[in-house]
Amino acid sequence: MPHDDYFRIVFIILKSLYEYKKAHKKFNLDEISAEVLKINEGYRDEILEEMLDSGYVKGFKVKQYIAGKHITGLANIDITERGIEYLSENSNMKKVYAILKETRDWIPGI
Repeated sequence: MPHDDYFRIVFIILKSLYEYKKAHKKFNLDEISAEVLKINEGYRDEILEEMLDSGYVKGFKVKQYIAGKHITGLANIDITERGIEYLSENSNMKKVYAILKETRDWIPGI
């Protein structure tokens, strides 16, 4: 996986959560399994913890033990309003980037 995969994974997780929320369905954890995301479970859990700390997701806890951290209650994960805003901002940025890239292709010298 490329070195810039962090934001792609955050986007995938938030997008999946938001789609389930809009459909008013219980989230399927398989959607964000380490295997589906093509990363190891420890990295996925670190990303989830950072997303929780940033206020993008809610519904689970990260507990610290002597042997390390452990996520509990992941079955209750949900996207927050802040997570939806993150999706919206990143979607808009992608659209602006696509338009600028297309414009650059049309106009030589840019």
